[in-house]
Order: sequence, then structure tokens, then C-alpha cells
Amino acid sequence: GAGAGAGAGAGAESQFKFTDLFRTRAQRICLVITIAYAVRTVIRNKDWRHREAFYGAMIRDNPTNPKAHYGYGNVVVNDVKRVDIGISHLMEAARLQPNYFDAYNDLGAFYNRAHQYDKAEEQLDFAVKAKPEHISGLHNLGLNSLAKQDYEKA
Repeated sequence: GAGAGAGAGAGAESQFKFTDLFRTRAQRICLVITIAYAVRTVIRNKDWRHREAFYGAMIRDNPTNPKAHYGYGNVVVNDVKRVDIGISHLMEAARLQPNYFDAYNDLGAFYNRAHQYDKAEEQLDFAVKAKPEHISGLHNLGLNSLAKQDYEKA
């Protein structure tokens, strides 16, 4: 008899209820925070599906982030083929970070492809001033000078 009684008592005490995990205020707060972050993650995953949406969300969350404008500008020019919008975002990146080599270099390359050689030269000059040691800026400036048939500068 004693063994049966002890077993029955142990069985009653060992029954676990999910609500037992959230008895204290701290545990409930942790649950709310976890749910909030899970919802945020699901929303953010939608932003990460496409580069345009990703950079657009970065700009929405932090409109003064030059890298967000730079990334969005490149995606819009290269993937969406909206050069006007892309260039405006690259210009914004350069305005927010005045020595932003990549923004100036890409602007110069885009203007060069559009046969706007004077605008390209202006942006590429900024790029080379920002990072004179960076070969890409010098290369693009040389290509632009060749396109302008300015062989001395090339």
C-alpha cells in the first residue's frame, strides 16, 4: 500500500502545465518581449526578400543613413532601371557623407553610361579626391576621358 500511495502523490505533483512557466511577472514580461520580437522578425523578413524592399526599409527606418541611400540607388539603377530615382538616392548618399567614394564613383559610372560625360567627370573627380589611392575611381575617370576623346587626360 505505501508504494502505491507514494506513486500517486508523485504523479499528481509532476503534472506540468504550460501556464506554470509564466507565473511570475518577469516571466510574463519575457513572453511579451519574445512575441514582440517574433512579430518584428516576420515583418522584417518581408523586407529582406528583395534588395529594393530591404534598402527601402532601411531608408524608412533611418532616412539619414548614407549606405541605405547608396544601396537603394544602385538597386534601382541596376535592377529596376529607374536611373532618375537611383541617381537621386546616390546624390543623397553623397550629401549625407561628403567623402563617400562609392557614391561618387558609381554616380560617375552611371553618368558615363548615359553619355553625360561632364556630369560623370564632376562626380569622378569627387571620387578621386575622396580616395586618391583607389584604382577604380582613376580607372572610371580614364574611361570617361576616353569617351570624351580627351586623350591627354585619359
